[in-house]
Amino acid sequence: MCVCEAGFRPETCREFYPNRTVFCESNFFPFRTVRPARRTASPPVSSKGSFFCGTAFFLLAFWWEKMFNGVTKEHKMSETPAQPQPAPRKEAFIQPLLGRADHRLDPKRRFTIPTDWYERMGRPPQVYVMPSLSHLSGTERCLDVFCPAEFDRRMESFRNAALSDAAKAAFTSRMGELVSCVTVDTMNRIRVKDSLLAFAGLSSDVVLIGAGFHIEVWSLANRPKLDGAEADVLARLATEAQAMGF
Repeated sequence: MCVCEAGFRPETCREFYPNRTVFCESNFFPFRTVRPARRTASPPVSSKGSFFCGTAFFLLAFWWEKMFNGVTKEHKMSETPAQPQPAPRKEAFIQPLLGRADHRLDPKRRFTIPTDWYERMGRPPQVYVMPSLSHLSGTERCLDVFCPAEFDRRMESFRNAALSDAAKAAFTSRMGELVSCVTVDTMNRIRVKDSLLAFAGLSSDVVLIGAGFHIEVWSLANRPKLDGAEADVLARLATEAQAMGF
């Protein structure tokens, strides 16, 4: 039988004297009784708390799906992430450029490509400028402006040329020396290097001619306005069109 220090039974001692030590007669091991804590009902969960718990669970599930990329027990995660596949290369197509636009070089010696022409060229960030190979006389010199898609198409025939082909090698070398890659700014303006401007005699007034799939840049002195001479030009043009099958 276990008794406390005052000789009361454990039930009575625990009820009235909860902090007293109770001794057991079998082994005389002292111990203190501890009153158990009262159990209280859990507070009710509000609807707002349920909403936030559900949202947190949904976000956790979404993160888990993205983190493991839908890997199941039957599959193994790849050690290296999947690389995006490059889009198939599409054949570039430039719409014809036609018309005439008269401009003037600005103080920085830049001229502007007309907006509708620039749109038809595909809004390239850079263009190629070179001396015209079809107008070489002193009074007919001009510059040719190509968009990259059209210039690349013309250079495609030299891609598979043999390295021992001296004629093509000399041509591409000279071409590379004369061609200038020019950046187009946000206002469609380009700055051509001074040597090309001097070749075409461009000082102040310039004339842009849409010549099919590229732009010709003339000085106003070498390409004046027709001003009533359209009849003579049309007569010669009609003969040339018939010969070329246009």
